[in-house]
Amino acid sequence: SRLLTICITVFIFGILFYNRKNLLKDLVVVVMLIVLAQSFTGVMQFYAGVGKIDLSTLVNSLQSTTGNKNIFAAALVIKIPLIIYCILKRQWIFKYLGLLALFLAILAVLFINARSAYLGLLLSFLTMGGMTLYLQLKSKSIAQFKFNSLLILGICALAFFISQHTLNKAKLFNQSTVYGSFADRLGTVVDTDNETTNIRLKYWEGALDLISKQPLTGVGYGNWKLYSPLYTGPLINDNLFSKHPHNDFIEIAGESGILNSIIFLSIFICAFFSALSVLRSKRDPELKLISIIILGSLVGYFIDAFFNFPSERPHIQVLFAFILGSILTKYFASAEAPSESHKPISKLIVIVPAILIGITTIYVHAVVSQSMKAQWIVDNDLNSIDNIPGALPKLKFAQVNAMLPDYPQIAENSEIIAFKKAKYLRAEKRYQEALHLLDSVQYQSPYLPYSDYLRCNIYLETKQLDSAYKYGKRAAAIKPTNFYYF
Repeated sequence: SRLLTICITVFIFGILFYNRKNLLKDLVVVVMLIVLAQSFTGVMQFYAGVGKIDLSTLVNSLQSTTGNKNIFAAALVIKIPLIIYCILKRQWIFKYLGLLALFLAILAVLFINARSAYLGLLLSFLTMGGMTLYLQLKSKSIAQFKFNSLLILGICALAFFISQHTLNKAKLFNQSTVYGSFADRLGTVVDTDNETTNIRLKYWEGALDLISKQPLTGVGYGNWKLYSPLYTGPLINDNLFSKHPHNDFIEIAGESGILNSIIFLSIFICAFFSALSVLRSKRDPELKLISIIILGSLVGYFIDAFFNFPSERPHIQVLFAFILGSILTKYFASAEAPSESHKPISKLIVIVPAILIGITTIYVHAVVSQSMKAQWIVDNDLNSIDNIPGALPKLKFAQVNAMLPDYPQIAENSEIIAFKKAKYLRAEKRYQEALHLLDSVQYQSPYLPYSDYLRCNIYLETKQLDSAYKYGKRAAAIKPTNFYYF
């Protein structure tokens, strides 16, 4: 349903941009104002806490409305080219607000210390700068190019030096923090001795091994997290797993086959060569500028997809749909208007399926939303008694069974929904029912230790020590670094 939702969103943006050449100028103002508000809040939050709060804690708290600092940084990197377009095409108040938004956005990205965002920002600027220089030299309108370039570069340089001075000063009081200057953080991307770099490489190795076993079909869309324990179990302490290999291209290949990953990669390759084709053509200069801006945003998304998992992040997916919608419309198509005789038919062919698919995805999202709310209630209820001997949850099995819909079968935290229900059966001492429920759904998640650990505890409580030893040993083998499995 998520994939269909993104496809429909791309379609909606495509309709929005179709035959509306000046609409992008208005939309980037909206984007600019949002970035201005988010960046201002983030920068003020950082300065309010610097020197008072541990730098690591402070940096990790810079999340805006995204819930994660890396998502916030990636979203800003993708939006920055749109802000530059606003600066170039709007006048007076919006131009000056755009300059302020650009300054604060770059400042916020540098404060956040996300390495993939640093790399994405750098490559995005290099892409836009190189293509714009080529365009301006070709058109010989270098005077205006110099003014705008110096203005934007001046803002970027000011934000860079202020951020580095602030971060270096903050690090004097937090020597143990992993965060620091732009050069220090970016340098760890290729440092294989760095813990986070090394573990990401281990994720990739595991994912490539999974791909080698089912290269054509993959293990199923969204199923990487079910196989993750095979590769990440010994890498992360406690009862935690990585639900993603931190590379969308590898994850797509692992889940749905190498061909689909190549198709996904081709989006970026085709966009790049389309932009080059537009630049070398005799088309409208405005179209050429838009192609550069959109490509700059797409480069930011590409880097995030290479090091993270933006396909799972709604904030980033809306921006991705915005970019693809722009690419697929008249900005990169013929300016010739469609024939009037074909308009009604073509509209029906596209709109009717989109509405039907939209209704289906809305229903699925509604069911998932209901399940997510129930999962939150159930997880909090179970967590409140975790490792407290003799403590019982407030909810009963009947209540939980009624709260959780049949779909989805796998919870957000990778647990089987039936596993959560079995915990309540165990609390009510309905042991056989709990074991039967776990056995009936074992195929849904055969590589996670949760069910085996629960079986171990049930057999301990029923004095079946041989069975308890068997399942306890299996759980410990899957997750050897979890203290509670020993």
